[in-house]
Amino acid sequence: MDRMFSKCAMIALPLAAMLTAACSEVEADTTTQDAATPGENGENVPAAVHMQMSVDDALNEAMKDSFNTGQITMLKNMGHQVTVAESCEGFEVDQDLFAREMNLIHYDEDGNQKDLTDAELNTLEKKALLGFGMAMGSQMAIAAFDVNSYCDAAEQERASMTDGDNGAMIWKTPA
Repeated sequence: MDRMFSKCAMIALPLAAMLTAACSEVEADTTTQDAATPGENGENVPAAVHMQMSVDDALNEAMKDSFNTGQITMLKNMGHQVTVAESCEGFEVDQDLFAREMNLIHYDEDGNQKDLTDAELNTLEKKALLGFGMAMGSQMAIAAFDVNSYCDAAEQERASMTDGDNGAMIWKTPA
């Protein structure tokens, strides 16, 4: 089962680099960056938050028939962490940890390995890559709004993690 996801990062990282380059060529105008969308109760929701919520809804809907909530959350987390590693200095993805996390799609909610035919496995892995791509694409767009703030938030995220919290962390430990 590791066959696809052990090499997934080798495919995802060059793609992420291309997306980062494309996003960095387009500078966000401050009026766009500060733009807000009215929320349900009339409050203004910052554009980046609105983007994240919209993609989360779309990702949840697209993946709900194939993955459980934990697996969908994992796809979102992997998209975020790979984007941070591609966008921010001092962050690097541990390929083995990435593959370990992505391989969680092969198990059910009770931790038992799914009994899938080769065709079902192929479909499941393609769907996981689609979900990962959706998550990563949204994170690239959000990072492009203000990469400095995005990276500052990632530094705070990493600093706030304790040994018990970072089980799903795929960043290498800084030297």
